[in-house]
Amino acid sequence: MIAQRDDNDWINDLASEDAALRESAVRDLRDMLLRGLANSLSKQGRVDDPFLEDIVQEAFIKILEKHGEFEGRSKFRTWAVTIAVRTAVSKM
Repeated sequence: MIAQRDDNDWINDLASEDAALRESAVRDLRDMLLRGLANSLSKQGRVDDPFLEDIVQEAFIKILEKHGEFEGRSKFRTWAVTIAVRTAVSKM
């Protein structure tokens, strides 16, 4: 189950020095991205699990590199899933 986090919690937890908190945020972000991608891409036809895993990995790197640049113009979850979807579309 994904922990309830607001935008600041996501940013702080992903950058936390507390390993358990950071790992929990990373695990939750991965799960969120997989579900968001599967939902968004289901309209594009069948995508297999290995493709989703590859896209999540690539998007995850982008998100972790840029999470400090998150401006809050949308929810963090929306921002992160959008990065993953755009990554997937560019690969398709």
